[in-house]
Amino acid sequence: MESTDNFFLICYPVGGGSPTAFFYLDCLPLAYTTTGSLVDADPTMLYAGTGSNCGLASDLASEVRGPMGFLSLLDTNAILWARLPASYRAVFDNTDTSRMMLPAGLPEAPTPYLTSPTYAQDVFRYGRRALLTNSIQPGNFGNANTVGDKGQGTLLRWSGYNFTTPALVNLVDSSGFASGTALGIGHVFLPWTTTAPSI
Repeated sequence: MESTDNFFLICYPVGGGSPTAFFYLDCLPLAYTTTGSLVDADPTMLYAGTGSNCGLASDLASEVRGPMGFLSLLDTNAILWARLPASYRAVFDNTDTSRMMLPAGLPEAPTPYLTSPTYAQDVFRYGRRALLTNSIQPGNFGNANTVGDKGQGTLLRWSGYNFTTPALVNLVDSSGFASGTALGIGHVFLPWTTTAPSI
């Protein structure tokens, strides 16, 4: 994107349909200690996926196939290059089974204020669960005991709707996620403008 180092690249099959390859860099907001030092020396997330699930929660929220980033760069004994999947919202159903709500669990919804359907959206939050202490997932390298929160992403948003083909959607969003429109692919929204983004 022009105002940050964020970028994304999407490949589609000839004739359209779901993405077959998805590559992105998500730069997280900088956080500082009270003395002015960076809390995270590399606040970025990297994802490269192929196949029909590359734009879906089954890959992006996966501890086996999800995005990767560094944890604990300031402590040289605890550094870990790890899978840090994007968490999503879920609810417990009437049998106390966890069910995904966002993404892809909410339909498009007309509102009394807008003339077109609206779609729920939610932020990505990257992290490594405490229960993964002393375990290594594919692609991990470093101290396997390191777990924790990487932070909130700025590039992508979960969509309540599953876009089986790419769709440009008008945004009503006060968070500054994007101006004008977003690109819906699979389970996510990507920022989009009236002109093609810089890639």
